[in-house]
Amino acid sequence: MKSVIEEINSVQRRIKVSVPGETVNKAFHTVYSRIQKQAKIPGFRPGKAPIPMIKKMYGNSIANDVVDSLVKENLFQEIANAAIRPVAPPVLEVSSLPVPDTEFVFSAILDILPEIKISGGKELEVSAKKVVFEESQVQKELELLASRNAKAREVTDPNVAAEKGNLVQVSHKVSVDGETVDSMAAEKMAVKLGVDEIHPELEAALIGLKVGELKKVSIVVAQDFEDSSIAGKTAEFELQITGISVMENPSIDDEFAKDLNFDSLADLEKRIRESIEVNLKNQNKRELDQALLTALRTKNTFDVPPAMVDEVVDSMITEAVGEDKNRAKELAKDENVRKSFRDQAKMRVQNSLLLWELAKLEELKVEADEIVAHVRSTLGPSQEGPKAEKYITDVVKQFGSRIQENILLEKALEVLRTSAKITYI
Repeated sequence: MKSVIEEINSVQRRIKVSVPGETVNKAFHTVYSRIQKQAKIPGFRPGKAPIPMIKKMYGNSIANDVVDSLVKENLFQEIANAAIRPVAPPVLEVSSLPVPDTEFVFSAILDILPEIKISGGKELEVSAKKVVFEESQVQKELELLASRNAKAREVTDPNVAAEKGNLVQVSHKVSVDGETVDSMAAEKMAVKLGVDEIHPELEAALIGLKVGELKKVSIVVAQDFEDSSIAGKTAEFELQITGISVMENPSIDDEFAKDLNFDSLADLEKRIRESIEVNLKNQNKRELDQALLTALRTKNTFDVPPAMVDEVVDSMITEAVGEDKNRAKELAKDENVRKSFRDQAKMRVQNSLLLWELAKLEELKVEADEIVAHVRSTLGPSQEGPKAEKYITDVVKQFGSRIQENILLEKALEVLRTSAKITYI
């Protein structure tokens, strides 16, 4: 057995393994013996058919099984002998199938971690955006809450015309090429004007109409309309408003706060203020961390293993589609989709590798009680007792290593935050 290591680039190696004919013969014999035990051949009891007959019946059709056997028995041993630590399963390269009595040569591509020597980790100079809390933000949030809880008051004056912000009841008939299209008709459909709920040309036609008035408008149906028989054609709409309501915001006072399950307006304002401050703190932290990591990547350039990038691409696709696993699998096979994620995935890998190296340089550690404390913090102060403790134990058991990694990387980021020269803009 012999192997040769070839450097493809800084993060990939090719290992070429030569297996002598004698070892190849043993692998063929092992596979034949396995088939012999399972084969049901007329005239022989199960497992008793002679090997020569098995060879005659199966010939070299078992070559792929022999490949698997030779790779499993030899590749990983040669990788270990070469002191290589791949970060992903090897990608096998086989140019020809094995033949008895003949040397078999195969190779595999191995992705390995790059050598990283951090420079400038504690001398970073960065500029980062910082949004400052302003009391006016509380008032804006109150006004937004009031608009969300607005109530409709029907307008009884027949001379009032519909305008943006009104809630109107709309009925319309539709015809294409002189034929009525019942599927597109509507009766007393509620539409809020000014928020793009309907086709812009329809909304423009409704504004200014009074209750009971009719108006006709022509609209070209979209080419991708579900009914292909009218897609791309001109549809004639006959519109009528059958009711107009004005949306009235509630007064922002104690009663409004109580409707939202707060004791008073002051209590509601306090909660909004706290929420805004937390959001701004997290936003500013994200901005700073992004600036720090960008600066660190700029000072420390290196290649990343393709397998690690692909793994992050897979996770990003899963994040994007949520719980739809079938959709995630479908998108993961689309090279155009993967390409759209690849640059961001590469940056994530670079960030993680740099922070790992920084954690190693700073001799940062994560104790077991820190992992438990982190999980406990997700429960909230009201969650106590045996059920909570069991939950914590189960989470630590299942996700402890991942939580440990996240805490360690956060500690490395904190080193950057406290040591860098930061200018806020």
